[in-house]
Amino acid sequence: MVTLGVVLAGGKSQRMGQNKAELIWKDGKTLTQHAQHTLQQSGLKQVVISGAVPGGTPDRISGLGPLSALETIIHKHQPERILLIPVDMPLITRGLIKRLLARAPKTKARLFANHTLPLLLPITPEIKRQIRKLMEQSDAKKRSIRALLSAIETSELHASELDQQLLINANTPEQWAELTQINKGS
Repeated sequence: MVTLGVVLAGGKSQRMGQNKAELIWKDGKTLTQHAQHTLQQSGLKQVVISGAVPGGTPDRISGLGPLSALETIIHKHQPERILLIPVDMPLITRGLIKRLLARAPKTKARLFANHTLPLLLPITPEIKRQIRKLMEQSDAKKRSIRALLSAIETSELHASELDQQLLINANTPEQWAELTQINKGS
């Protein structure tokens, strides 16, 4: 089964106060470049950026959050499955991504316990239907990845204490400062 790597980089970054996709991480790379590189180094041959950022794919319907990003990527690329990572989770490793991909169920979404992202999502007719249905919701909380996961079958992987530390994202300047300090120590 061919997997399309997708970096979610289209958020508003309101709590951060600046575009997270353009923050600089290791070796002078932006978070977007770093996430894209991590997916490629994990063995994914095709990786795309979702969002209105340089080199990215803007949502066909803006303002509807990550489900609109998913719908756009599915429409444009017709993938068999997607491995979705957020741009603001720079500590994620190839090992974690490979664990999601290893012996993954063909019809169930796969994620780490207590985390909605990263997410391995098979693109089945049922999942497409659920995405479209949820996008019609007026309540933003009902148009979320979490809402999608509640509506479809999932398979959860155990996340060790170390895994939990690698699955941290940066939504605020304080969280970003913590992650950059961790990065300097590694």
